Amino acid sequence: MKRECCVERKGDSMVKKKYKIDAVLYEKRCFPVIRDRYTSEEYQKHQPYIFAADYFEGENPDIDLGFNPKDGCIYVNSIDELIPPALHSDDRKRFVAMVKKCMIKASDNYE
Repeated sequence: MKRECCVERKGDSMVKKKYKIDAVLYEKRCFPVIRDRYTSEEYQKHQPYIFAADYFEGENPDIDLGFNPKDGCIYVNSIDELIPPALHSDDRKRFVAMVKKCMIKASDNYE
């Protein structure tokens, strides 16, 4: 039986999202793309995104990416929600490309 794979739990209800990404892949594959290209001060601006999975819903005042601790995935409706706004243009392009490689679309079904 096929079922939709991108559903985020919000309390007792389910919220459909367009994309999901494994939080570990997001942290370990996407951020090395930019890791050594920023000063410590600049890199601090990316921290809320890098460690998004370390926070449960509503705990991070800077950003809420819809992390679900039950399956270890981050749920979003737009890829732009995963992109730190402080990235330089070239870095943004590389980062977006890596995020796209790691994303799972809601239309992708599995058995």
